[in-house]
Amino acid sequence: MSDGPHKSLPMRPGWRRVAERAASPAYEPADICDALKPALARDWGDEVPGELVRGLDEILRGPQHLFRDEQVRRLESLRPLTAAHGLGVLVLECAVEVAIAGDGDPDALVTAVANALALRASRGALQVEEHYCRASRTPRLSPAPAIPAMTRWPIGSQVGLSIASGEGVAFV
Repeated sequence: MSDGPHKSLPMRPGWRRVAERAASPAYEPADICDALKPALARDWGDEVPGELVRGLDEILRGPQHLFRDEQVRRLESLRPLTAAHGLGVLVLECAVEVAIAGDGDPDALVTAVANALALRASRGALQVEEHYCRASRTPRLSPAPAIPAMTRWPIGSQVGLSIASGEGVAFV
């Protein structure tokens, strides 16, 4: 049996802390969420170029075009900035989705960032869960005590919005 993903998976330190807390029944879901914020903030700092955020801000908060296609085309022109930046790609894709929805939301950038961070958090939870399922030789009732709860958190509203609105991450 594995000693847990917090020791054997190649993860960043913040995600290691999330996995360690998720694997232990001693931690409540709120404790796991507390470890999730710094992990996402670190990913944001490492994987989202400031130039991309400035471009998204200019396009999404700028004058609305009569046709959504023009705004989507301008957003797609930022794609080269996301090369080798996985979270940057997610943010851009979520921004395109928000632009296509086209409800004129003044907080469109915050919504796009929150959605991208929620996707990243879900992917991290699934990575840990998959490790437990694959590494365990004895059947378990659940992969890890708190991991199923991780995928049901309102991450977009709690973590994503707090990071997107600037609590811990500065839009450069």
